[in-house]
Amino acid sequence: MTAEISKHIAGLESDFSCHDYNGRGKRDYVIQEGSIPIMISAPHATNTMRNGTIKCCDQLTGAICKYLHLTTNCHVIYTSRCPNYDPNYQPNEFGENAYQTELADYINRHNIQFLIDLHGAKDRDYAIEIGTAPTESDYNYSLKGYMFLLDLIKYTFEYQLQDVELPASKKTVCQNKIFGGGKQNTITKYIATNTHASCCQLEVNSLYRSLASENLLSKLIEALTGIINTLSCIEWNARQIRVFRLQRSATHKPQDKVELEQSVAATINKNNTAFFICSVAGQRELAKLHSLPSANSSSANATPDDEYIYLTNRLIEQVCGRSWIEGNEQKPALRNAPIVLCVSEPERYDIGLPKANQVDEIKLSTALYNDKAKLSNDYLFAVYNRYTDSRIYLDFAKADYQDHGRVSDKNGNPQKKIMIPRYYRRLLDLLYLPFSIVRSEGLEALRSQAKDDERLLLETCYERISGEDFYKLKTELTIEQRRALADIQRTLGAIDTVELLQIPRQHNKNQSIIKRVCSFCKQKITDIVNRFLEMFIGKAEYTLKTTWTSETDDKNEVARLSESTMNLLGIEENDKITVVFGEQKQTLRVLKSNDISDYDIGIPAPARKRLGMNSINDIVVVSRDMQHIFNRNSQAQIITLLGTFFAVLQLFDNRILGIITCLVLVPLLWYWVLNKERIKIK
Repeated sequence: MTAEISKHIAGLESDFSCHDYNGRGKRDYVIQEGSIPIMISAPHATNTMRNGTIKCCDQLTGAICKYLHLTTNCHVIYTSRCPNYDPNYQPNEFGENAYQTELADYINRHNIQFLIDLHGAKDRDYAIEIGTAPTESDYNYSLKGYMFLLDLIKYTFEYQLQDVELPASKKTVCQNKIFGGGKQNTITKYIATNTHASCCQLEVNSLYRSLASENLLSKLIEALTGIINTLSCIEWNARQIRVFRLQRSATHKPQDKVELEQSVAATINKNNTAFFICSVAGQRELAKLHSLPSANSSSANATPDDEYIYLTNRLIEQVCGRSWIEGNEQKPALRNAPIVLCVSEPERYDIGLPKANQVDEIKLSTALYNDKAKLSNDYLFAVYNRYTDSRIYLDFAKADYQDHGRVSDKNGNPQKKIMIPRYYRRLLDLLYLPFSIVRSEGLEALRSQAKDDERLLLETCYERISGEDFYKLKTELTIEQRRALADIQRTLGAIDTVELLQIPRQHNKNQSIIKRVCSFCKQKITDIVNRFLEMFIGKAEYTLKTTWTSETDDKNEVARLSESTMNLLGIEENDKITVVFGEQKQTLRVLKSNDISDYDIGIPAPARKRLGMNSINDIVVVSRDMQHIFNRNSQAQIITLLGTFFAVLQLFDNRILGIITCLVLVPLLWYWVLNKERIKIK
């Protein structure tokens, strides 16, 4: 991989290095549009003019810029020939700096959140210098208050360079040491003054910008790629954004917990708020926060402090794209990899009861739908009950309640509400109180808000499920206890409102054109086959809540359904079902269970992992696998078709006419043979 990166960079650099690094572009600079709100600038990719003399280029910065555009789809700008001015220093003889002015306009038009202005330094006593255009009153003027950016850049480079065989000084990441970017008319200073974007200047030691040092060049590019990938999936409007160094937790249940030192956790956790963590792999995952009560609960190889975050094996694999492996690896070990934690204010909305003719889906009032429509290309939306840890993804194309403002508040103004039919409220555990099953963090949140006598009742009425991070309601409770418990939960607002989560879509932004065309064609073929199967077999799908299944089912990847649900889906034991959760889909064999309710589906742990679930209570769409049913009836189809073909060909002397007649009869015969499968669901 290192050699491939170096070879690719060498090829890209040829556009800049020709004519003794005066370049061969048709204009002074080039802007290439991306799809994420991050931009890279290389104003010295070619030679430039400064004070009437040639200023030599910063070698490889242009090639690195173009490479990052290809691999991360960030926006980029770079010089493509020698301009008669220095874009990072002064205007030309006409008082113009077109590079800066067009860049500022582009940033404002494309809502760029962060600009990295990439430069080269000589062989100095640091690897990277971060310039933040310091002023007399603000040392980090260009960051616009996003101080986490410093930690992200610092931690990412230190993580990538930790195994580099160079003196420690050559691996240092410093700030505003020599080139702070604030003393002259730098791009960083200009952009910070004239746009909304945060920005910084990166000065890269020449040791890391040499084709002769393939390993060092690869480390530089991997670090920049990691920074861009991380920033592409954070929530810039989050209430709090913090960067930590990754360590491995000593315990791995619940699987979606993150652990922080107590004093740090106290500043982040707020009433059981769910938050997202992001990594250099460009992955984002929902998580719950736990405090480290003592050093004994942390990794045995590190002491807890405010720089470290402890993740379970499951979360490490989800956000880093690979498992934690101790020892030597081709890539750096995951220890100390940067992890970004984004805590947003929860979006909570009142629950509305839809009309009887709109009970097939969860809907958003028109006011809320219109507010989220602009984000629907980049985000999935899920309704979330934080007490039971239940999520259900919305089909946004069908999510408009189409009330056109008729759902209103007391003053008659259009109101943002989530319209949840009774069946879906039942799945989300929002129909009947008290909660039948509640996650431990949810129960703790209720306890923290309750009065002393109410807290005692909460502790008395729930018992922990052995080996799990959930509590269940005790079966022996009296009616009075249930009513009192329901009143507590209702008073604490556990049933009248619900959260709406925004989850970034996993776009395949970096696929080649050939792969995109193949993927498009494959999807179209799949759609045609599904329409054929739906016509001849019939589609049946239901929305169900996930629960545990037996250990033997985990081993054999078997799902469990109640007999009634299997009848509604038109399936038999050992048939296959398709389970959809968000953008993930799994096909599983299914067996009947008398212990599963009509609302639930038991899904084995490996399948839950592939679907992106950390535990139970998430809500999925289950449908019968029409392809499996078609194959199961293949024997009857073949016998019927062959018998008909022989009979028809015997009746016609003209073979062509006979073949045409057979082809006309094929869909009719299919429809007749598969009639019993359609009857099961109609």
